Amino acid sequence: MHDVSGCIRIVMHNLEEAIVGGAIQKDDTYEAEQRLEIYRQEMMPLFPFVWISQDESPERLSRERPMLYMAMIIVTCQDNIEVQQKLSQHYREELGRRIWTHTEKSIQLLQGIMVYLAWNQTHSVLGDQLSSLIHMAMSLVTELGLDKEHSSEAKLSHGVPGEASKNRQHQPFRTNDERSTWVNWLCVSSLAYALPVADRSGVKFSRLIVFGDSFSDNGNGSWVASKGSWPADPAYYDHSFSNGPKWNDVVAKDLDLKLINLAAGGATANNDFVAGGTGADSTITVPSAADQVSSFLTWDKPQLGDIFVHWIGANDILFNTSITGGQVTSLVNENVNRLYQAGAKNIILANYLKITTFPATYNSSDYNVPSVEVYNTDLTQGLKNIAAAYSAYAETAVVDVGGLFQSINSNPEAYGIKKEYVNPPTACLTGVYTSEGVPRHLCSDPEKHIFFDSYHPVKEVHALIAGLFERAIHDLA
Repeated sequence: MHDVSGCIRIVMHNLEEAIVGGAIQKDDTYEAEQRLEIYRQEMMPLFPFVWISQDESPERLSRERPMLYMAMIIVTCQDNIEVQQKLSQHYREELGRRIWTHTEKSIQLLQGIMVYLAWNQTHSVLGDQLSSLIHMAMSLVTELGLDKEHSSEAKLSHGVPGEASKNRQHQPFRTNDERSTWVNWLCVSSLAYALPVADRSGVKFSRLIVFGDSFSDNGNGSWVASKGSWPADPAYYDHSFSNGPKWNDVVAKDLDLKLINLAAGGATANNDFVAGGTGADSTITVPSAADQVSSFLTWDKPQLGDIFVHWIGANDILFNTSITGGQVTSLVNENVNRLYQAGAKNIILANYLKITTFPATYNSSDYNVPSVEVYNTDLTQGLKNIAAAYSAYAETAVVDVGGLFQSINSNPEAYGIKKEYVNPPTACLTGVYTSEGVPRHLCSDPEKHIFFDSYHPVKEVHALIAGLFERAIHDLA
């Protein structure tokens, strides 16, 4: 009988943080060597896609391939199922942190997931966690380019149409390790997650279901949460934070979709992480995107013709400048996974304009910090990772709203907007937020502005945003 506590010490040491009580002890060298030998003798014949040579030591594996090593140790810790399950939970949490929060990508991460999935296929029931691991692995496959031709080989075509795809099957991967990992991943994933392919021929989109913040709130969010007190200014169209129909109103009308809009002004990804709020001082509690998803799933369920839009993340950084794009990505992924598990087949995500380009934040010392500077870039990359991970099982897209605003700022006249309203960014309606500290004033030419108030675009910009979403929906079909 092996020392089960050795499993705990080895795995916890690899995590490099005290997840279980007490100080983390150094690896038990003998126990680590024994576990590695168990893997070589008993399991490696079953997992030929991760071959560990005799000259590989626990110390070297822990240093160079820690997540693969952790997976190997966990699957050998079958002496005590309870301990193995607890260590598995820590392993999955660390995977999520590395992949979603820190956007880490490496062969050893993917190999670790493959070992873990192959073992759990016959020894455990992962349920919803299975698809989450599959999505992580698919994200790594895409990010590592394992499903694409070698970049140096692709360059040989010199941009001749069709050449790259024609020669793709003949082009080698960067290394034998990468090639072997890709081929074996196809085998593991097909065994672990044999999903039936739904027949989407003739599918007609029927409903547009939106989760988000004030960029999507068309009068049924903050107005309801505030008991009819915000936004109350008569210049707002239907209490919607703009002077006309929102992007989702336009999309629903243009594409003949039933709109189910749960977005609320002031919402964040998850109130337990960053509390959202609405009102003149942002002190009125509103449902987060996580709450909105929960609400929908309590009284409805995804249908084949549904389009789900999850657009959140601006308020997270506005309310807490220490938040990171990676952290919000992780929260978004949780919401998306819940929708997918419930049956969602069409999922659209979206990014934001640069946070310091709102009239309310422009030249503000509160937002002139490094975390804000990189936030949008990190969030956008995280959203792309999520979309890529789920693309094997659902239709996904990321709408580049931030790119639209950048284009408008670069050439405002092309959009019918006055230059003087762009630099600095100027709102048409001012004095409605306490932080502005100025009397209320409403301009006479809102169509010449980007922003209607200090945080929200005018209806003309919403129409442009609607165009982006309509193109994304067209591509989904």
